[in-house]
Amino acid sequence: MADNDCFLGLDLGTSSLKAVLTDRHGAVLAETSAHYPTLRPQIGWSEQDPADWLTAMTATVAELYAKASQYMEHLVAIGFCSAAHSPVLLDADGQVVRPAILWSDQRSTVEVDWLIANHGPKIRQVTLNQPSCTWTLPQLAWVAGNEPESLARTVSLLSSKDYLIYLLTGQHQMDLTSAVATLLYDVGERRWDLELCVLAGLSPEALPEVVDSTTCVGKTGDGAKSFGLPKGVAVISGALDSAAEIVVCAGRAVAPPAVIRVGSSAAILAPGKPVFKQGVLNYPHAVMPGHYYQAGTNAGAVALQWVRQLAGGLDHSEVDAMVKAAPAGADGLLFHPYLQGERAPYWNPDMRGSFSGIHTRHDIGHFIRAVMEGVAFSLRDCIQRLELDLAHDVTARVAGGVTRGKIWPQILADVLGRPLETVDHAESALGAAFIAMWAKCGPTGIPEVSARTTIRPDLEKTDLYSEMFGRYQRWADFMDREARTGACP
Repeated sequence: MADNDCFLGLDLGTSSLKAVLTDRHGAVLAETSAHYPTLRPQIGWSEQDPADWLTAMTATVAELYAKASQYMEHLVAIGFCSAAHSPVLLDADGQVVRPAILWSDQRSTVEVDWLIANHGPKIRQVTLNQPSCTWTLPQLAWVAGNEPESLARTVSLLSSKDYLIYLLTGQHQMDLTSAVATLLYDVGERRWDLELCVLAGLSPEALPEVVDSTTCVGKTGDGAKSFGLPKGVAVISGALDSAAEIVVCAGRAVAPPAVIRVGSSAAILAPGKPVFKQGVLNYPHAVMPGHYYQAGTNAGAVALQWVRQLAGGLDHSEVDAMVKAAPAGADGLLFHPYLQGERAPYWNPDMRGSFSGIHTRHDIGHFIRAVMEGVAFSLRDCIQRLELDLAHDVTARVAGGVTRGKIWPQILADVLGRPLETVDHAESALGAAFIAMWAKCGPTGIPEVSARTTIRPDLEKTDLYSEMFGRYQRWADFMDREARTGACP
């Protein structure tokens, strides 16, 4: 490797494509992002047009050249990551058949119930996961039942990032973490399960080759599009965004830490085993042995963005000032972040968000603080109810866009009652670049990652939040029951 070699990490996230350019030592040279819309044709539905991803990809590459052309000339490898469970269906001409259904989509409740009732033990044994609306299998089962013409045209299934890789290289492939995220993959046998593919309405020929996350799957210039990238750059398969976040928080550490991530969604990424555990998602690590559990709420930063827009489009500095002015506990105001149904620990797509304890002294700052606290309460709910392993002798690290500020990480530490570490750059796009570095240089090729700061909980606030958390759980249980009985709209 040459000293001036550079690596590019691309994260095709829920709301934007993020790009990070780094040198061979992991120092960030340039970064940019481009947003795209989420389509919501009905309440509870979430999907995106892959054409918008292509526009975002072109824009981010162009901006990187504008910011750092001298480094882009030394690009040697590109790593990818993306949000899980977003299937792209392609026809015989390589054209997209229909919009990609997102992980937050809740339309497939009937299919989920049928899969659990008729094939639950088989699915849990083979995939180590339980069907819910977030997975590709029930999403495709919904397509088969409601849009059979779409599956009749489908000759290839790819994940979202692997669609971009296909356009760059001409290769149909999927990394292991993304394959597991389809709920169609036999984890123990490391192969597609043909019975599950039949349940999804897919032909076995539609399934791509599955490779390790660090596999070089081709080079730029070998596919239909270049997005402005130079020819001949190695393209690395990459991983799920959560797996990439573990990589960027762990670096070359042998034992990956637990990670608290707040991006569009919010989740706990905890050390796990390759066995089924009720209530959590189970994925393999991207670059090291073992598995991790993931559990969390559908609406993390999405909830904050929603309340910011309701308040007239507040910028981040205005939000910070308002939250600082509001007291811990938001003067009794409590928020449940079930804006898009809820995953862990309830797995109830019909739950809806709420504020409770509202009175006339509350202003917009109280509501914004309550949103941040409510997301943190949701994570605490997952840790407690699902008995996740976040040992106090190993400090968890914080990842996602939340790390760009100080207020929300402190709220997380106070609500969870545990110290949290931040690192210099803890977003999944850099993790994708690290995976590319691993692919080219081996495990010693990625940098060591040290804690930048340790956020220690304010124990007085933790006591306050512990009292509020009891109310949070009682309300959550009530809303869960009401949603299941059809009492909530």
